[in-house]
Amino acid sequence: MAYTGSGILAVTVSNTEVGTISLFPKAGESYNIDLGGTRSEDDAANATVSGDRINKQNIVCSKFELGQVAWDKTVKDELAFVNKLAAAKVGSTVTVKCIDGAIYEMQNGYPVGDLQGDGSAGTFPCTFQGNPNASRL
Repeated sequence: MAYTGSGILAVTVSNTEVGTISLFPKAGESYNIDLGGTRSEDDAANATVSGDRINKQNIVCSKFELGQVAWDKTVKDELAFVNKLAAAKVGSTVTVKCIDGAIYEMQNGYPVGDLQGDGSAGTFPCTFQGNPNASRL
């Protein structure tokens, strides 16, 4: 099978406190999926004087950087909804469906970073961070 890159079809965010919304990233934009989990520290000095490597490990959160998401200011107001998600007491389930058929899901996701809408472009940057070990369904 060929390696295939693709865009995102839709992102569904479901929260028991705030509700559910579908977000639609702008076509042709880059996005990043980090499933989280265990990472070994990247440090050339992680060695003993006898030459054995010290494997320092940490757990990192999953992270879905969606790039620019469409913002319908007059009807759906995705930006206001995502702001409510950021203030929610419980995290969300975030599902990303890609054009190539891949589906990724994180639990306990929260919007992170600045939530500023570009009124002229009709978009806003959107990143979710959640529990380690997000998965491909």
